[in-house]
Amino acid sequence: QEIYSLRERSALNVLWTADQYDIQLGDPRGISNYLSNISEGLNASPRINLSALRFTPSAASLSEKDIIISLPSPSPFFLSIRNLALSATPLGSPLFNGVDLLHVTTWGASYSPLLLSRRLRGVEIVATVHDIGNALHPDLYQYGMLERSTLLGSLRQLARAGSAIIAVSESTKRDLIHHIGISEDRVFVVHEGVDSLFRPVDYEDARDFLRENYGVKNDYALY
Repeated sequence: QEIYSLRERSALNVLWTADQYDIQLGDPRGISNYLSNISEGLNASPRINLSALRFTPSAASLSEKDIIISLPSPSPFFLSIRNLALSATPLGSPLFNGVDLLHVTTWGASYSPLLLSRRLRGVEIVATVHDIGNALHPDLYQYGMLERSTLLGSLRQLARAGSAIIAVSESTKRDLIHHIGISEDRVFVVHEGVDSLFRPVDYEDARDFLRENYGVKNDYALY
């Protein structure tokens, strides 16, 4: 809504990346659930026309039009090649035709080529950044300093060329401002939803459940 006022438009044509949904298809978790919720919420709006960019077909459709571009694997290399081809060659022209907004739902260096679509095709780009742990703690990741340098570089490109950035927490927003130098007014915190499984329960009922099912008799358990 900061980019487009729906009051002034009959509909908004949104293209969003759903690669992570396909990657986690056999083991749905965190980001996969995030994408499912985006799909459910945006598809429910009569004023948003949604298309999902994916790399493999599956039983579950995520939008009015799932766009499948098959890849040998969802590695950063192949994702980068696909995204570059879509943004800077005629291959992507039909895909971006009529698109108002591109939402990169899980930012990573392999999505940097999509930033070209703003300059070459006039598409506004919003990206969700879940965290920048690869840059802050490279010692904990497989490719260490390589992951750090590529992520930092891509985030600086996003800061220059992106329309807006969604951070899933105040902590991630602070990291982006402090470590990347992104202007505070271009980062919007949108917290991820909480599954209905997590809800207030009666304290005594919870203690009885833990005692009967797990033998926990103390006042706390360390997990």
